[in-house]
Amino acid sequence: MKVRRCEVSGGDGRGYEILLDAAEFAILEDVFPRLREILLHPERSRKVIDRLFPPAHLDDAEAQREFRRLMGETLLQTRLAAMAEFEKTLARADSDELPARLKLTEEEANLWLHVINDMRLMLALELGITENDWELDPPQDAADVPAFVMLLELTDMQHHLIEVLRRSMS
Repeated sequence: MKVRRCEVSGGDGRGYEILLDAAEFAILEDVFPRLREILLHPERSRKVIDRLFPPAHLDDAEAQREFRRLMGETLLQTRLAAMAEFEKTLARADSDELPARLKLTEEEANLWLHVINDMRLMLALELGITENDWELDPPQDAADVPAFVMLLELTDMQHHLIEVLRRSMS
């Protein structure tokens, strides 16, 4: 993924142009629907849901149940709305002409950062990754290699977005 500052319509006119090669575009189109399905059907992967919505009260089970009762649906709806916005922005990219070119407002770029992070968390949990130096320890099972490569690519995308966003704040 290549990211650079540019002028965009909407907001204050500042934004970002993103170029996605065929592999990056394919990864987003593969991983995104899987994450959306988990959000729509939380029972399919409790560990992903629990990681995306960590407990607010670690030492008080009753307070945690009350928090989930009061806020759980709102938090889920907020995340689903972000997923819908991500999908709309991804649909604006022309995948027939590669690299796919996409202009994002600053708000949309931040949204992408959050959704890509959620996709990374999902893949890491599916792979059983728990350590920070996971890149140095590729999976032993050949069936896990595609997910590991997708995780590496999403991490690279996230890194590029963070760097450009950070530089634009300076």
